[in-house]
This record gives sequence, structure tokens and C-alpha cells, in this order.
Amino acid sequence: MILKDNSTNNSQLTKAEQELIKLKNERDAYKNEVEKAKNTIIQKDFRIETQEMKLQRMTELLMAARQELYGKSSEKSEYLNNLIQGELFNESEVISALDSDSDDEQDKDDNSEKAGNEKIRKPHKKQTLCTLPSDTPIIVNDHTNEVTPPVDKNTGKPMVVVGTYSEYKVTYTRKYVIIKEIFPKFGPEEGYEAEDDEKNTFIELPEEKRILKGCMIQEEMVAEIVVNKYLDFLPLYRQCEMHTRNGVPISRQNMSSWIHKFAEKTRPLMALFRKRLLQCDLINMDETSHLVLMENGKKSETTHCEVIQVGTCDDYRVVVYTFNSSKSAEALAKLLQGFSGALMTDGLSGYRILAAKGLEGTNILKLACFAHARRPFVKIVKANPKSKCRIIVNDIAKLYTIESNLRKDWDDGVFGTSKQAFNNKRIELTAPIFTKIKAWLDVNIKIAIPGSALAKGINYCLNLWEALISYPKEFFANPDDNLAERFCLPFSMGSRNWYFSDTCIGAEDSSVMFTLAQNAKLSNINEKHYLTALLRNLNTKERDPKDIDSYEDLLPWNINLDDIIDTERRILASVPDITRTEPYIIRGGLY
Repeated sequence: MILKDNSTNNSQLTKAEQELIKLKNERDAYKNEVEKAKNTIIQKDFRIETQEMKLQRMTELLMAARQELYGKSSEKSEYLNNLIQGELFNESEVISALDSDSDDEQDKDDNSEKAGNEKIRKPHKKQTLCTLPSDTPIIVNDHTNEVTPPVDKNTGKPMVVVGTYSEYKVTYTRKYVIIKEIFPKFGPEEGYEAEDDEKNTFIELPEEKRILKGCMIQEEMVAEIVVNKYLDFLPLYRQCEMHTRNGVPISRQNMSSWIHKFAEKTRPLMALFRKRLLQCDLINMDETSHLVLMENGKKSETTHCEVIQVGTCDDYRVVVYTFNSSKSAEALAKLLQGFSGALMTDGLSGYRILAAKGLEGTNILKLACFAHARRPFVKIVKANPKSKCRIIVNDIAKLYTIESNLRKDWDDGVFGTSKQAFNNKRIELTAPIFTKIKAWLDVNIKIAIPGSALAKGINYCLNLWEALISYPKEFFANPDDNLAERFCLPFSMGSRNWYFSDTCIGAEDSSVMFTLAQNAKLSNINEKHYLTALLRNLNTKERDPKDIDSYEDLLPWNINLDDIIDTERRILASVPDITRTEPYIIRGGLY
């Protein structure tokens, strides 16, 4: 009986174990299904996240394209224009400005409905007055006898002249003037009889020879050709056509030859410009492409560039254009050989490398441009006015406001003559804003989608952070590199008209002409007067090409242009020879 009970218990235990195993198997099966479901959810979440990232990128591109095609430009957007000009806003004002800017179109529609058919008048634009010097030539046209006197309504009789009314108009006409150069001709004393093959008359020319010896064109005209091409962006072939229409056929080859001879003679002066550049406390640098067709007699396969350097110090400001074969750190360092001071540039890696390694004996405080750092965030705000990037755009604008106010205080004598006091105050005022910007960047880089415009903008700032916040240490520095970009713009605009240089020699000549013309512009003197003065004085006997300091008086901030201005007045006052009936035949000569 006892054995039977034991067998029954064993049987029941076996069934319970089987049920337990079955339940465990079911549990494990459910766990596997849950894990599969979790994995499926994770995969779907990843797909959703990926699609959202793609959607956000495409939305950014779409909004940016829409803004570029149909939206307001930064010049017409009150909010962005104020930020660029350095207006100071707080956060609430930024939001309201953005909201009002985005609602402009709706406001216009509402106003148009209210106005009905009434024409909306634009605000009157203040007229820009034309001011000419008192010695400007004037022609008087008297129309007194061309007008029929009106009839007086009261008396029925013709009115009489009781005074005059005058208006001034401005006209411009290209004027060709012939310069007659007279030189003494020498011969033997009276009574001397020369032999048959003996030359007994001699023409003695001045010791100071012209750069364009024997050329039929005077220096003023060559200077105008240079100004027309490198400041007014008029290619040589168009100038050739213009002169030909006016009866003065000048070939493009001759113009190119004159420019090349001029550039060759200015090599010592260019070396002096570079010497003065490297003596400055601050150099702003930028670069742009310079296309060259032929190199060493073959089709060029090298990407060339034009490097623009603007130096600033207490006594002067100088700009130098250089045709360069590369943007590498080694090539850029050769343009800064031995320089010790601050260098403001964009984010090109070559600048960072040369500053970090001290290439070519440089000792550089590297500065970076906030205008470049701000650009990606401004684009995002333009595409999406509600973007969080408006905060960092606003903070960067505060830096410009501080700079503007401090420069005004300096001009008013608040800091006396102490540059260090100015720098210390600027460091004090900008430090809290730098801290706030850095905190914003550190937080948002963690949530920015990799590869998005936001992530690229933040990474740009973080990679250059030390250089971005160093400009307060240098008195002449500003938050951006716009000074160099302003001098880069004329070259870029000119290249749209002549597209390329034929050879590297022509490219180097262009760099020389841009340097000369833009330095005259930078020193607030007439560019044509300055170039004319160089053409007349580069070849004088006191110049020694081996001693570049002998060209010191030809620098634009030192040069005297009185003789050039007097000559121009004589040209303007010139009149035809009324006794001459035959046309002039102009050729080259000895002088």
C-alpha cells in the first residue's frame, strides 16, 4: 500500500515537472517574441530617425532655396540688416523682430485691402548732391532770346524780363590733347664746315628718360588705360574699340606692352610695399582664384590664386596683391616671411598651420573672422526665422556693437593714447559674450544632426574658437576680416570682365597694377594722378633699383602730386591751334 502511494506521488510529481517545463518553454518563447518585437521597434525607430534627418536636411535646403529665389535679401531685411550693422537687441526684441519680419507679406496684403484703389506712396529718398571743384570748366548757354515772352493775364500785354533763373548741368566728353615736346638741337660753332660724312647736329634729350621711351602716348593716357581696366573693369579690347571709334587706333598688344613695361619698372617699389606691409602690427589676408591659361608654354594644369594682404599700423595702411601658385601653408608663409604680429584670416587650414609652426620665421597671433563664423547661422535664420540660431546671431551682433562704441570712445579721447587701456576694456566687455556663445555651441553640437548646416556652422566655430576670441588683444583688429574681403572684391569683379590671364607674367603684372591703384585709393588720392606720377618718376636718376628705400617718396602716403595736377589743368585748358589747317600725324620718336 505504501509502495502504491509512492508511485502515485511520483507520477503526480512528474506531471507537475512537465507542466513547469512547458510553462518555462512558453515563457522563453514569449521572451523571444518580446526581444524580436523590441529589435523590430529599434530598427523602425532607427529608420524613422534616419528619415527625419533626411527630411530635416531637405527642409533646410528647400527653405534656403526658397529664400534665395523669392525671399528678402539681407539688405532689405530689417532684422538681419540691423544685426549686421551691429544693433544691440535683447532676446524678446529679437523674437518680435523676427515675427514682424516674417509677417511683412501679410501686413502688406492687409494694407492693400484697406487702401483699396488708393496709391501707396514710397518715402521720399534724399537726393545725393553732386559737388565739383571751383576750377571745373564751365560753358554758359543763354536762352534769353530763345523764349517767347508770355502774355500777362491781367493786362493782356507781353511780359518783360525782370531777372534770370539758372540751373547747372554736368556733361563729360572724352578729350584728346596733343602734347608737343620741344628739345634743343645743337651744332658746331658758327663758321665750322663739316666734312661730307660728318654729322654736325645733335638733339639732346633730358637725362631723365621715360619708361615708355619712343612711345607716341603720354603718361596720362597710359594711367587712364590702367585705371579703366583695373578699377573700372574695362578690358583692353573694349578700350581699343573706344579709341578706334574716336580716330586714335591703339592696338591691344601695345596696351599690354605698356602695362608690362610699367610693371617691370615698379619691382623695387613693390618690394618696398611688402617691406612696409611686414612692419605693420596687423595683417588681414584673403585669397581668391586667378585663372591662367598658359604656363611655361603649355596649357596650365595648376590652380592659381590671388592673395590679398592689408597691413595696418599707426602711420599708414597698405595693401599688396600677389599672384600665388598655391594656398598651402608653405606658399602662404613666404608672403609673411619674418612677420611678427597679428594675422586675421578666414578658416583656411594653411593659415593655422603656418601660425602654429612659425614657418619662415613668423611669430603670429592668429585671429579668425566672425563674419565667416556667423554666415551659416544667418542663412539658417533667413530660411527659418523661428530657428534657435537667432540667439547666436544676436550675440555676435553684440560684439559688433561693443566694437563700434569703443571705437567711438577712442575717437573722442576716452582712452587718451593708451592702446592697452582700449584692449583691456574690450577684453572685459567681450568676455561674458564669448562665454555665452561657447556655452550655446557646446550644448547645441550634442543635439545637432551630423552633416546638417547647423552642425557644420557649430563645428566651424569650435575648431577656430581660440582664434575667434583673440581679436580683442590687438588694437587694430576688428571682429571680422572684411577689410581684406573689401580689397578682394575689386579683383573678383574685374575677373568677371576679363575672365583669365593668358600667362603667369600677365597675371603678375595684374597684381602689380592692382596694388598700385588700390593703394592710391586707400590713401585717398586720385588713382590716375598717382599712376601718372609713377610713370614720370620711377626712372629718374635718384632711383637705385638695388636700394628700395630710394623709392620712399613714391609711396602713396608720401608722394607729392602738385606737378601732375598742374599738368592736368593745362590739358583741360588747352585749345586748338587756329592757324593750322593740316591734320597732325602722330608717330613714335626718340623721347
